[in-house]
Amino acid sequence: MKIYHYEGKSNIVGMKIREARLNQKLSQEELAIKMQLRNIEFSQKVISRIEQQERFVADYELLAFSEVLNLDLYEMFSITKRPDSKEQGIWNESRTKRGGKI
Repeated sequence: MKIYHYEGKSNIVGMKIREARLNQKLSQEELAIKMQLRNIEFSQKVISRIEQQERFVADYELLAFSEVLNLDLYEMFSITKRPDSKEQGIWNESRTKRGGKI
């Protein structure tokens, strides 16, 4: 069964994406272009729908947003408490192999 809505929304990161985009003074079109450079085919309309929480965001899209907007994934989900180092060992290893920030 596919679930694409949580409390009436299609995602929970749209507001953070919008906030980060505006802080970086990027238009929706400019953000869409940056995503396209990462082989994610977004248009301005798709960015708008994500920010309005009307469109589902896939995991690989979240990673691209986090890289393009220089956002920590925990920030995107408004999570303030990170797991201790033992719990995040696998996550650290996968991010380090890709050259991502931890």
